Amino acid sequence: MSGNGSGYPEESYPTTLRDIVAGTLQLKSFAIISTELILLIFTPIMRVGVSIVAFLQEKDWIYVGISSVVFLILVGSFIFGK
Repeated sequence: MSGNGSGYPEESYPTTLRDIVAGTLQLKSFAIISTELILLIFTPIMRVGVSIVAFLQEKDWIYVGISSVVFLILVGSFIFGK
């Protein structure tokens, strides 16, 4: 049993999505917090994605382009950010 309350041994935390999901299913507190943070980051990305679909349906090409650029920036920062 770890003494730090994270559910993981000292200096050992999940760093991959697979480890975070596995830890969340095991109800480890650090993994649950990490999952919540990922969902909070994912929310604006989904909002922009839904906006692209809505603008496509309205054939509003300027906003499709602007939203697509914003979407690429958000996804890129999520993938390549540290």
